[in-house]
Amino acid sequence: MGTDNLFHKIKERKAESLRRRRAEKYLPAYTNARRVEEFHKTSGTDNPSTLVHSLVEYLRDLKRQ
Repeated sequence: MGTDNLFHKIKERKAESLRRRRAEKYLPAYTNARRVEEFHKTSGTDNPSTLVHSLVEYLRDLKRQ
């Protein structure tokens, strides 16, 4: 096995590990963001940062197309 091939395999393993960790954190973060949005709707505040999850959802849907 060449050095380049070994480096590539290690890089791929790390990338897969990062994708798995990111996927594990997505649902709790999304759920929390929805909860914050509902709170701000009922409290009458207008904070655009509470809508970031909507942007992420839109971008994920675009990627799936």
